[in-house]
This record gives sequence, C-alpha cells and structure tokens, in this order.
Amino acid sequence: MVPLHHQPLALPSGEVIVFEDGFNSNHQRWLRAHRRSGGSWVVEDVADLSWTYTFCNGFGGGAGGRPTVRAVDPLGQPHILFASQPEYSSTMIEDHYRDATGWRVRTFPLSRGRPLDMVIDATGTTHILAEAAGLTTGTTRLVSIRIDATAW
Repeated sequence: MVPLHHQPLALPSGEVIVFEDGFNSNHQRWLRAHRRSGGSWVVEDVADLSWTYTFCNGFGGGAGGRPTVRAVDPLGQPHILFASQPEYSSTMIEDHYRDATGWRVRTFPLSRGRPLDMVIDATGTTHILAEAAGLTTGTTRLVSIRIDATAW
C-alpha cells in the first residue's frame, strides 16, 4: 500500500478516509479508498489505474505518478481529483467522488492538467487551482477553474 496523503480526510459523518495507490506484479494498478466506518475499515475500489503501470513501474505520486488533491463537498461526499490518461498528455481531469450508490467519476477538459488544490463550496461549485499546458510548446501556466455543480 502506498498512501496518497498521510493525513486522513475527515468527513462530516465522523468517518475518515485514506486513499491508496496500489499495484502488483501482474501490471495491475488501482486507486482504493480505506474508509473508517463504525469502528472498522472498509476498503473500496475507486478507479482502475492499470494504464499507468508501464509508465511509472509502480512508483511515483498518486494516481499513476500524477498529483492528486482531495476535498469534501457540502453533502459530506469525499472527492479525489487527478489527470486522466494518457499519463503525461492528458486532456481531462477526473473527479472521483463517493455518493450513496458508490464511487462515481466526472471529467472536465484540461490539457496536461496537474491539479494543485480543490475546494467545493456550499453551492456545490468546484474551484480548482491547476497547472496546465502553456500557450507555447514546453511551457505551463497556472489556471483557476470554477465549475458550476451542474457543469461537470
């Protein structure tokens, strides 16, 4: 187990959640959530990251070597955000979140996005600070994105 963040994410329900970036020798990689609920740990699959294994050989930051950020929305649902595949030339960012039915994903276009921070305000609007592809080749820029709750 490789923890993505050393501090658990506290949920309003009193539960805590820790994300794991896992891999094995069969070239399988996953993102899992370990949720402390009712005195025991519940392990949940969040995403299959097997597409990242060949690029980073099981090492690196969370979600296949890409930076991740976490947040809790006004409904108390945990979120984890990272760049989608392909590894270093992604065109989307993925927000994996847990609702009453389990883990879901929503995406937003952002070329070679690298999330740095995410906040979900009381209206459900998501505010993201990210590094993205620059206007000229080989450059990057800092972007602030505001996504209305219905715009995902």
